[in-house]
Amino acid sequence: MKMIKPGPAWPKNTIFWLSFFFLFFSACGEGPPETMPVVEKKFRTTPPSRIYFKNIRSTAYEWEQDRDTRTDYYLLRKIANQSPKPQLYPVIADIWMEDQAQVILRSGENISPEIPAVVYWQSRQDSGSYHLDTLNAGNMYRVGLGIYESLRKSHALEVSFADGARAPLFRDAAERNHFLISMQDYLRLTEFY
Repeated sequence: MKMIKPGPAWPKNTIFWLSFFFLFFSACGEGPPETMPVVEKKFRTTPPSRIYFKNIRSTAYEWEQDRDTRTDYYLLRKIANQSPKPQLYPVIADIWMEDQAQVILRSGENISPEIPAVVYWQSRQDSGSYHLDTLNAGNMYRVGLGIYESLRKSHALEVSFADGARAPLFRDAAERNHFLISMQDYLRLTEFY
């Protein structure tokens, strides 16, 4: 009876080098971006706040996505169904790739408001104004937050655009309430409170 000898075994070095090259090439790939976007604290979102907004609050909104920037836009459904639309209203922009959200002010049929725009507020003892001079995120945030605070304090609000003529900012209590709800949801999303 003839014995069959097994073929030559792979040297231990060969297995080591194959494993090394496999691990090396599988680890190669795209690393983290060279520069991470700096997000101001007032615009920053967190996974828990985003999950709450997406699962609980987003059902009250119409949703649209810009595929190029991967930004989700949320307009309160009650505002979207109004005709005519309010003079100024907030849209929530969730820039989820950068872990931030911004409030964008719109006017009429979902267009950018004319600038400059001034929102005048009047209380029993005092008065003031919020100026929308540019459409950058910081300015829209300040004006949106100012209107939100004035609504919470029951101020009378008027707006004037480039022509200078003043008109009531909101036609009725429902429009005031819709602005409040949108801003409250935005502030929860950015963990303002």
